[in-house]
Amino acid sequence: MANHAKFFGQDMSRPHILLLIILLNLILAACQSTPQQGEVTVLPTVPTIQGTVNITTPANGSIIYAESLWLAGESDNVPDDGFKIRVVTAEDELLAETTVQPQNGQWLIELVHGYTGDPTEVLVYALPVDERITQDYDIATILISSLEQRPEGVFGQILSPQNNDTPGGDEILVVGSASGVFENQFTLAMFQPDGTEISSVGVTMTNPYFVDDMVWEASLPTNGYTGPATIRAFTIDILDNREISLGEVDVMVSRIAG
Repeated sequence: MANHAKFFGQDMSRPHILLLIILLNLILAACQSTPQQGEVTVLPTVPTIQGTVNITTPANGSIIYAESLWLAGESDNVPDDGFKIRVVTAEDELLAETTVQPQNGQWLIELVHGYTGDPTEVLVYALPVDERITQDYDIATILISSLEQRPEGVFGQILSPQNNDTPGGDEILVVGSASGVFENQFTLAMFQPDGTEISSVGVTMTNPYFVDDMVWEASLPTNGYTGPATIRAFTIDILDNREISLGEVDVMVSRIAG
């Protein structure tokens, strides 16, 4: 005779029992996964970044030889708890971190970075204090090196425009870097091939420790000149009144900005 079991007083075969168990499991699963009428599933909200923060000093490409970082910038409408500055190497090694409270849209801090090795790329992040926010306010990419790696004396270079470029328009944007300049002030000038000055401007850098090789930029008026020209950056040695070159490039000035 076949084996039978009773369920709710009824005789049932084994296949019928297995089928009934499966149906009951499906019913229970449906009851657990289906929200009741009137219930609302609430998803957690991720906060968004508030306000703006800009890192203006040091500029991208600057080389820091001093033991501390001088960081400055602008901000607007950031939360009351401010924002964070985080300094990390390209290998994600944390060098320094602090919270900044801007005043009237401006901020300025000095951070001891503690790095003493060969020149290495470093990222300076301006970040929200709220760790749930994954966005950055701003990022600056610089190099940090030990003071022993710094070349001696006063030095600099013009990074843009480069030799044989054809800049033009009413003004030429010039970008360069310099280190060790007395009072952080020097002259940027443009000359015709015969030495006649086309224009010149005074440039003041932000380089509080003087030893850092800081990137700067300035605009030179063309004063309607077109043709070959030499752009020079230079300072004067206060001891012997000698001119010290901070970079020089030969360009072809055009009517239209290149």
